[in-house]
Amino acid sequence: MVSPQDLPVDYSGFIAVVFGVAGVMFRYKLSSWLAIIFCAQSLANMRNMENDLKQISMAMMFAIMGLVTNYFGPTRPAPPK
Repeated sequence: MVSPQDLPVDYSGFIAVVFGVAGVMFRYKLSSWLAIIFCAQSLANMRNMENDLKQISMAMMFAIMGLVTNYFGPTRPAPPK
């Protein structure tokens, strides 16, 4: 049995967190959708149940928050011409 510290890094989970945070902070719809896709990929390839589930749930919350603020939040003002 391999210890959790010796398992390879879950890059798709990390990328999901990065895209989720970018979707919330910069209000990019594409970034939030990509975060959800990478969350699903990370969930499908989960190796360490406890640590990966925390990371995936955090990324999913950021992605959902980004989508909610993008689609239901206040609109961005148009740039001045």
